[in-house]
Amino acid sequence: MGPKVLIIDDDLDLCVGLTEILVDEGYQVQAAASAEQGLELLGNNGFAAVLVDIRLPGMDGIEFLKRLKGHPVKSKIFLVSGAPDAKKRVDAEGVAGVVSCIVGKPFDIPALLELIKSSIEP
Repeated sequence: MGPKVLIIDDDLDLCVGLTEILVDEGYQVQAAASAEQGLELLGNNGFAAVLVDIRLPGMDGIEFLKRLKGHPVKSKIFLVSGAPDAKKRVDAEGVAGVVSCIVGKPFDIPALLELIKSSIEP
């Protein structure tokens, strides 16, 4: 079995499509529709990577990152955002050290796959 990836996004179509692509590439994938559910799944489930949308209902992606800030998380965290000011927000909120990379939406699938692979596989 391949590395585990957690997708946190309220866009069901995106979750389903990205899950299918990642599974085809050999990854084990779980998806969460909210940051709260993502935090529950993250726990000790050994995810190599987490893709979290910045805009989520309830707790947003920035708050999710704040919750991770004080905890040792071994997962690579990819913040997914279509907002041009995502980097500014990450820096302003003091969570830059939690984020491995900010991925722009819409994203190029081959580039995303390469980013994930190069970040989590030795």
